[in-house]
Amino acid sequence: MNLFQKIKTAMTTPIGNTGKKQKTGQAAESTKPIPSTSAVVSGAGGAPTIPASSVVNAITDGVMALDRFGNIRLVNPAALRLAGFALTSDAVGLNYSSVITLFDAADNAIPDNDNPIRTALTKSTNFASRTLKLFNQEQKSRVPISLHVTYSQDDDAIIVVYSDITDEVRESHEQLAFVSTASHEMRTPVAAIEGYLSIALDPNNATLDARAKDYVTKAHSATTHLGTLLQQLLDTTKLSDHQMTPQFQALEVGSALSDIAAHAIPVAMQKQQVLSLDSVPMSATSQTRIKQLLYAKIDPNFLREIVNQLLENAFKYTPAGGRIDVSAVGNEHEVVVTVRDTGIGIPQADLPHVFQKFYRVDNTDTREQGGSGLGLFIAAQRAEAMGGKLYAESQVGRGSVFYLRFPRLSEEQYMHEQNALAMAGGAPAPEAAAATAAATAVVPEVAGPLAPAPQVIASTPAAAPAPASVPAPASAPVTTPAPAEQLAGNTASAAQVESV
Repeated sequence: MNLFQKIKTAMTTPIGNTGKKQKTGQAAESTKPIPSTSAVVSGAGGAPTIPASSVVNAITDGVMALDRFGNIRLVNPAALRLAGFALTSDAVGLNYSSVITLFDAADNAIPDNDNPIRTALTKSTNFASRTLKLFNQEQKSRVPISLHVTYSQDDDAIIVVYSDITDEVRESHEQLAFVSTASHEMRTPVAAIEGYLSIALDPNNATLDARAKDYVTKAHSATTHLGTLLQQLLDTTKLSDHQMTPQFQALEVGSALSDIAAHAIPVAMQKQQVLSLDSVPMSATSQTRIKQLLYAKIDPNFLREIVNQLLENAFKYTPAGGRIDVSAVGNEHEVVVTVRDTGIGIPQADLPHVFQKFYRVDNTDTREQGGSGLGLFIAAQRAEAMGGKLYAESQVGRGSVFYLRFPRLSEEQYMHEQNALAMAGGAPAPEAAAATAAATAVVPEVAGPLAPAPQVIASTPAAAPAPASVPAPASAPVTTPAPAEQLAGNTASAAQVESV
């Protein structure tokens, strides 16, 4: 029985099924479009059944079955209606691209090579998204959709299901607009309160006894935290509502990471922790750098915010004497930046949630540190905006490892970007000179996987920071993304327990 027969057979369950296993009728062999099928399948013992065509035609989501060549074998009226075609259209036999034209959230047409349906057919993978848009041929408009593409290995074919989520998107935008407006309006009074409290704490402006100073200090700390939360809410809504977009720039990743880590050295010294780059301890006078020469086209500010957030979490949840390591490795296609710590780690039950908005691990260690629960969410949000991915592994008491992966540029592509920038009258990226100077320090390319897939591996304890040049093995220590406070990102930081 092929895929399309299975679909029809599954839709012919007898009405009033008592729960006992019953034999359903034989599905028709026809591969005509469902809208044109009128066959009724009888149930066991003459029990009434629901015809496959009636069930599928009644589904308000678009349903389409494609063969291994991408040709339509089955399609329901909703699929045609959402795409702007007449319900009488005979789409069976046509290629899916004749009916489905996809756009991304920014209204850019998705190239055929990047089309998730084509990818599912050529690479035998599944796909799900709520950020794409379907072009409606009749209204000449782009409709936000929820798209699910499921590959059937047995039949070497796929099922495409999509639904209109226009109302959901509109409501989401209204919510984002409210949060953005409220956050913006509240920032001014909060900033004023913080300013006056700062003045009150200055001994040159006011004299406070010990008790009063303690009260004012706590009020100032709470106000500062509120101001940070309001700013994070603004940042979150701007990126979600596409008011903020990544400013892509070709850069040498190692130099950028070296600069970010160098600015964090004072914090590590203050907390009596060891901060290393590619497993080499850093100091205020060191010239430590990433061993492998890596290029990428990403937003440098987003990169800084993400790594800062991960470092902030690592500093916060790693005890004195602990170690935090920043490293990066790359293969032919991608770069993986790793922030590893030897901190308190994240419970396995909390690991899948640390990148969620406002999520915080609830235990004594995290309550003492405080946080808003937005740091890791914002970091992950920025990583995805750059076409990357942020995920983590962790184990309680052993530490955490956070991975940031994004597409890599070859040296030839990087030089092409630099030349194009120069011809346009812009200055080449400041990392270019450093990258050239460091060329002699380049290590061999990494051919295999750079880091474990974004999955929980709570069974493996987190080890001390490994050399940055060696990608984290699939069984790498730690499997729980540490929620943590944010330095600048929305990614999970190594031993953190809060997603903030």
